[in-house]
Amino acid sequence: MHERVLKMIENLETPGNRLKTGLLLVPPSRLAQAEEIAARLLADVEDIAQIARNAVPQASRYAGLGASRIGQWLDDISQQSTGQKRALVVNLDLLLAGVSESERAQVWYHVRQGMPHRRRVVLVLMPDGAEHLLPPLQEWEKTNRCARL
Repeated sequence: MHERVLKMIENLETPGNRLKTGLLLVPPSRLAQAEEIAARLLADVEDIAQIARNAVPQASRYAGLGASRIGQWLDDISQQSTGQKRALVVNLDLLLAGVSESERAQVWYHVRQGMPHRRRVVLVLMPDGAEHLLPPLQEWEKTNRCARL
């Protein structure tokens, strides 16, 4: 596994660290290898798009996507007490593509600042180069919470 990724995870797992969320950027061609990446990171794959599909009421065709719903699903993932102590969240890019730019910014703010003291380290797997879906990376990189594979 890439050394920078391992350093990021080590940083996130430091005792007393308040925020345990990171961003893992991969070439789009590697998104399909999420299971393999998760296994190498000793993480569970958490498909947030599947969570959204499961949230669609039977009589509806829509999940009611919005920043607060996506944030709640991420909170639920971060607080799970079963499985690995690390979660690799996949397909967040699909949900972010379906919300406004301002809601996208709210989701990223929540991921970066709004989930303190969680049970699990949450790594969000995103396609590198999808700038319109990604947050400004400078703050993430400055705090060693972003790595590229």
